[in-house]
Amino acid sequence: EATTLARFFLPQIPFYGLTALGVALLNARRRFAAPAFAPVLNNLIVIAALVLLPHVVDGDIDLDAALGNTTITLLLGLGTTLGIIAMTAAVWIAVRHAGIHIRARMEWRHPAVREVARLSGWTVGYVIANQIALLVVSILALREEGHLSAYQAAFIFFQLPHGLLAVSLMTTFAPDLAERAGRGDIDGYRDRMSLGLRLLALVMAPAAIGYAVLAVPLVSALIERGALSADDAILTAHTVGWFAAGLLGFSIYLFVLRGFYALKDTRRPFWINLAENALNIVLAIAFVGRWGAPGLAASYAVAYSMAAVVAYVVLARQVGGFDGRPLALGMARPVVIAVGMGLLVWGTASAVGADHGGGAFTRVLVGVLVGVVAYVGALLLLRVPEAVALRSLWRGR
Repeated sequence: EATTLARFFLPQIPFYGLTALGVALLNARRRFAAPAFAPVLNNLIVIAALVLLPHVVDGDIDLDAALGNTTITLLLGLGTTLGIIAMTAAVWIAVRHAGIHIRARMEWRHPAVREVARLSGWTVGYVIANQIALLVVSILALREEGHLSAYQAAFIFFQLPHGLLAVSLMTTFAPDLAERAGRGDIDGYRDRMSLGLRLLALVMAPAAIGYAVLAVPLVSALIERGALSADDAILTAHTVGWFAAGLLGFSIYLFVLRGFYALKDTRRPFWINLAENALNIVLAIAFVGRWGAPGLAASYAVAYSMAAVVAYVVLARQVGGFDGRPLALGMARPVVIAVGMGLLVWGTASAVGADHGGGAFTRVLVGVLVGVVAYVGALLLLRVPEAVALRSLWRGR
């Protein structure tokens, strides 16, 4: 069955490459809608394939059944492949509508090709370092039953606000950073980096605090069913809580790396990332024996948060520094407001619903509503400049 799936997955690789190229072209033209929508189309097709499974396969569908059933394998392979093809098609239709016309030219000695080859060498090393760390952490998580699943599920929760909020901001800022760096406007580059960092704190601080406060009822409401017990949900929730501690640092780290890339510098990100992964592995080995999956999440949070500080310092030195005091105040304000929001959410949500069962939905719903109203209300009441900037950016895009 693995061989059959590989026959579906391997042909997907060129489509991923074409999608990445198309997204880059659209981002350079400030066309962000299609790149945001295309993955949704992919997910909808994959979900449709999963929903179709019970209608074409008899009996319970679990991992053992999937491994021995050709119909399940074919449906999964076809669903994922069609999803990738649809995503690629959506992106390239948008490229055509944007008036971008390209054609293949096999000029391997062109200066642009050489520059891409030079820059991508360090990037390949970056990816390899990440994969080695992921492999080591996965092996460590296997020491206790259920901890790898908890870690993987918690990581999906962790990636959700980053993908929805941080990536959206970073995608918007990346072309501006590259344009300013390309024309030598370092002052403009520094201004955009500073604004991007402040806006990241504005949107990611409440997400991190919200996760920390509502982790148990949130995870219970979404995954505590079937073979997943209350203990499994609690383990996953504690892992989510530790991941949340590194959410802001993780997003800042990746944004600062985009700052390096705008300067056509992939060497420094490689070395910083290598150190980050080494620290993650060392801490994971130290933490896993006592805390299991939550300890692995803690090592991830600490490693990325420290790497964010190092990356910022290195980039600041490279471009002559940032506006330290305004930047610090702009990032501290939303963090302080988010902490206050978290205390209010904790006090309110604790009085309604429950951590498990049907009451978990009530607790999460009340907590989210109170948190949004409190946080947005505080931003408006205090007239936080970054909130005004975010609203202007949203309207402009």
